[in-house]
Amino acid sequence: MVTEGEWLKLAAFDGLPAIGLLQQLDNIDAQELLALLMSVLRPEGGLVSVEPCIDAGQSIISCFLVLQDRGQNVRTSKGYSLVEEKIFDVNRVEVRKKRWIPYTHCFMEVVCE
Repeated sequence: MVTEGEWLKLAAFDGLPAIGLLQQLDNIDAQELLALLMSVLRPEGGLVSVEPCIDAGQSIISCFLVLQDRGQNVRTSKGYSLVEEKIFDVNRVEVRKKRWIPYTHCFMEVVCE
């Protein structure tokens, strides 16, 4: 595991992916992680986050599968946005529903300014 001090010694990044991370963390821990990620992004660098999502329009099967995920903090797209908005300006949020595998994801893209 990389310590915060070691992490901050790394070169700045143009972009970072966060796939399935926020669902594992409560709001405070998620915001701490996002703040750490922001600290190593270059100006105008970005973050793309992909998380399982609860959505009003999803099928019953999709909702069941998302809720069976190991992450204890699966949120709605608004819930993820609220977590990220504390650290970043959220530029784009998109909920995608898969039919062939009934699952719902929230895609978020943010850019540092």
